[in-house]
Amino acid sequence: MDRIDLFKKLFKRSNGFIELRAILKGSNPIQAFIPLNTSWDTIRQKVDEFCEKHKDAHIYFGVATRDGYRKRFVICLIFCF
Repeated sequence: MDRIDLFKKLFKRSNGFIELRAILKGSNPIQAFIPLNTSWDTIRQKVDEFCEKHKDAHIYFGVATRDGYRKRFVICLIFCF
Protein backbone atom coordinates (compact mmCIF):
# COMPACT_ATOMS: atom_id res chain seq x y z
CA MET A 1 0.00 0.00 0.00
CA ASP A 2 1.41 3.40 -0.96
CA ARG A 3 0.45 6.74 0.58
CA ILE A 4 -2.28 7.46 -1.98
CA ASP A 5 -3.91 4.08 -1.26
CA LEU A 6 -3.91 5.09 2.41
CA PHE A 7 -5.40 8.51 1.58
CA LYS A 8 -8.09 6.84 -0.54
CA LYS A 9 -9.07 4.61 2.40
CA LEU A 10 -9.15 7.56 4.80
CA PHE A 11 -10.70 10.23 2.59
CA LYS A 12 -12.77 8.53 -0.15
CA ARG A 13 -16.07 9.74 1.35
CA SER A 14 -14.78 13.05 2.67
CA ASN A 15 -14.65 16.53 1.30
CA GLY A 16 -12.50 19.49 2.19
CA PHE A 17 -8.72 19.44 2.17
CA ILE A 18 -5.87 17.16 3.19
CA GLU A 19 -3.44 19.16 5.30
CA LEU A 20 0.27 18.40 4.87
CA ARG A 21 2.99 19.78 7.13
CA ALA A 22 6.75 19.78 6.76
CA ILE A 23 8.56 20.31 10.05
CA LEU A 24 12.28 20.97 10.19
CA LYS A 25 14.01 21.62 13.51
CA GLY A 26 14.57 25.32 14.03
CA SER A 27 12.06 26.39 11.36
CA ASN A 28 8.38 27.19 11.30
CA PRO A 29 6.17 24.40 9.94
CA ILE A 30 5.26 24.66 6.27
CA GLN A 31 1.66 23.78 5.42
CA ALA A 32 -0.08 22.77 2.23
CA PHE A 33 -3.77 22.10 1.72
CA ILE A 34 -4.74 19.72 -1.08
CA PRO A 35 -8.39 19.76 -2.16
CA LEU A 36 -10.22 16.45 -2.15
CA ASN A 37 -12.56 17.57 -4.95
CA THR A 38 -9.97 16.68 -7.59
CA SER A 39 -8.72 13.42 -9.09
CA TRP A 40 -6.56 11.00 -7.13
CA ASP A 41 -3.87 11.42 -9.79
CA THR A 42 -3.77 15.15 -9.08
CA ILE A 43 -3.70 14.52 -5.33
CA ARG A 44 -0.83 12.05 -5.84
CA GLN A 45 1.08 14.62 -7.89
CA LYS A 46 0.60 17.38 -5.29
CA VAL A 47 1.57 15.09 -2.39
CA ASP A 48 4.65 13.87 -4.27
CA GLU A 49 5.68 17.45 -5.11
CA PHE A 50 5.30 18.54 -1.49
CA CYS A 51 7.29 15.54 -0.22
CA GLU A 52 10.05 16.06 -2.77
CA LYS A 53 10.28 19.79 -2.05
CA HIS A 54 10.52 19.16 1.70
CA LYS A 55 12.37 15.84 1.68
CA ASP A 56 14.77 16.95 4.44
CA ALA A 57 11.88 17.66 6.84
CA HIS A 58 9.52 15.46 8.81
CA ILE A 59 6.27 15.20 6.82
CA TYR A 60 2.91 14.89 8.56
CA PHE A 61 -0.69 14.86 7.37
CA GLY A 62 -3.94 15.62 9.15
CA VAL A 63 -6.32 12.71 9.56
CA ALA A 64 -9.41 14.95 9.79
CA THR A 65 -10.05 17.06 6.69
CA ARG A 66 -10.16 20.85 6.83
CA ASP A 67 -12.88 22.95 5.22
CA GLY A 68 -10.48 25.64 3.98
CA TYR A 69 -13.01 28.45 3.68
CA ARG A 70 -12.32 30.38 6.85
CA LYS A 71 -9.26 32.00 8.32
CA ARG A 72 -9.05 29.12 10.76
CA PHE A 73 -9.50 25.73 9.18
CA VAL A 74 -12.47 23.88 10.65
CA ILE A 75 -12.13 20.15 11.13
CA CYS A 76 -14.64 18.20 9.04
CA LEU A 77 -15.91 14.70 9.64
CA ILE A 78 -13.97 11.76 8.29
CA PHE A 79 -15.72 8.64 7.03
CA CYS A 80 -13.30 5.78 6.46
CA PHE A 81 -15.36 2.70 7.28
